[in-house]
Amino acid sequence: MDFAAMAVVGLQKNRFSGELPAALCRAGALEHLNAAGNLFTGGVPDGLRNCSSLGRLILRENQLVGNLSEDFGVYPVLEYADLSSNRFFGELSEKWGRCTNLTMLQISGNNISGEIPVLDLSWNQLRGEIPEELGGGLISLFELRVNGNELSGEVPSSIGRLTELEILDLSGNQLRGQIPVEIGNLAKLRNPTQIGKLLDLQILLDLSKNAIAGEIPPELGKLVMLEALNLSCNRLTGAIPASLRNMISLSSINLSHNFLEGPLPESDFFRRAPAAAFTDNRGRKVVLLSIFLPSQLSGITLHDVAAATAGFDDKFCIGSGGWGSVYKVQLPGGGGATVAIKKLHAVDGDESSFKNELYGFYFSRRCKFLVYEYMTNGSVAAVLRRDEAAAELDWAKRVRIISEVASAVAYMHHDCLPPLLHRDITSANILLDEEFKACVSDFGTARFLNPEQSTWSAAGALAGTLGYLAPELAYTVKATTASDVYSFGVVALEILAGRHAGELIGELPSPEGKEQLLVEVLDCAVLVAAAVALSCLRVEPARRPTMDSVSMRLSDPRPPPLPAPLRSIRLRDLVVLDEAAAVSG
Repeated sequence: MDFAAMAVVGLQKNRFSGELPAALCRAGALEHLNAAGNLFTGGVPDGLRNCSSLGRLILRENQLVGNLSEDFGVYPVLEYADLSSNRFFGELSEKWGRCTNLTMLQISGNNISGEIPVLDLSWNQLRGEIPEELGGGLISLFELRVNGNELSGEVPSSIGRLTELEILDLSGNQLRGQIPVEIGNLAKLRNPTQIGKLLDLQILLDLSKNAIAGEIPPELGKLVMLEALNLSCNRLTGAIPASLRNMISLSSINLSHNFLEGPLPESDFFRRAPAAAFTDNRGRKVVLLSIFLPSQLSGITLHDVAAATAGFDDKFCIGSGGWGSVYKVQLPGGGGATVAIKKLHAVDGDESSFKNELYGFYFSRRCKFLVYEYMTNGSVAAVLRRDEAAAELDWAKRVRIISEVASAVAYMHHDCLPPLLHRDITSANILLDEEFKACVSDFGTARFLNPEQSTWSAAGALAGTLGYLAPELAYTVKATTASDVYSFGVVALEILAGRHAGELIGELPSPEGKEQLLVEVLDCAVLVAAAVALSCLRVEPARRPTMDSVSMRLSDPRPPPLPAPLRSIRLRDLVVLDEAAAVSG
């Protein structure tokens, strides 16, 4: 019998003995192997070890032997594997985590040894509930990531027994119920910058984008080593526990998009936290006055602003646009804060959409202005034009700026209801503070996307800046989120290349453009950011990623294995790498 070219092999529930057929999958066609319930002995055939076509593998209830980490490979389409009740030994290899379509792996009843310090099953299609047994057998686990799946049910209380856990990410599922108070036992949850190679990760306790209800348990205040807490986009109710002020290591928090109410805990951290971390609590009111109005602005009057600008004299003007002129203003008083004030032209319509980026505002019949944080380093475009300033933008800063812009645009597209289209994302509209933290600015052309439509049209008006406009806007005035994605891709590539990459963008669809060496355009340290930028520049809008997925990729920049040495990689290779990463992620 020729097993080499067979796609389906079913040998289950017999009394076959000896070794498995050596010819299995030699022709690379095997998709389904079921040899359960026999008396097979010996090891795993070589052809099976590298069988990339394998979708289901069932070898349970035999007497097979072999090293679990050496005798099995990486199976890109494998969905189900049952190796239980055999004599396999060794440790559970990280290779199983690279089987990105795997939804079930059963290895009980073997001689598996070692520890499982890291369990990362994120961004798959896992369904069902988190098993209560999880907290019983993995007591050495220090990292658990099951984010980006389709898990449902409640978070089991047994998770509190994973006392070695330092990173827990359950975000982006369909979990419900209350947050178990036992999570307060996970006292080691902290920043992973001291853990091996996880230098760039900052997500510590992330339960966001689920359907978790009830109140925030006060026991979370015990997590004094925790540096980032994200409970956003759930159904949490009640007040924010005062005990959270005891979380002295917190540097990042997000409790937005819930049903919370009442005052913030009394601590310097909560007083300095951004307003966006608590907004949109569905009609309830979280007290945010100390956040919207820094102490330097308290008591400032219209007269003070007029005096500080000499009646909005042109010498204080640092820019102007369709909606108004922007002035650099040093306010009076002991604080002497420097702010940017946009004095609005006479406009019709609702201006409340500006308030989410404000320190404060003043509206009257004769004068309207908005008070913003003054961004010391100006725009990205201005920085890139100045050699001395551009030299300060090392690769780490450039990738961070791209990631921050991606997060901002992802928020507009995926967290605003209805979604908000910017329609003019350019390097001139990305502002940098004194630490080069990026903010997206100039929402003069921004519009909310009609929830009844997939696009928004401006009645024949084309908005945006030439050189950043998506190609489809040449034949349609319909703006989409994909149009913003394209503009973001242009900006990202401009930041990496240090100049507007107009010629390169024009050549990308051509074979000659894709043959260009990567090192002629970009530094090796920015592979992920470059690959993401190129994916945003696809000509077909439907093939561009969403800003949500872009933000996810940039927050976890682990480049896929390179097909060749860096100095021989061409742009087309980077495009292929990004497509492969998108499929596996």
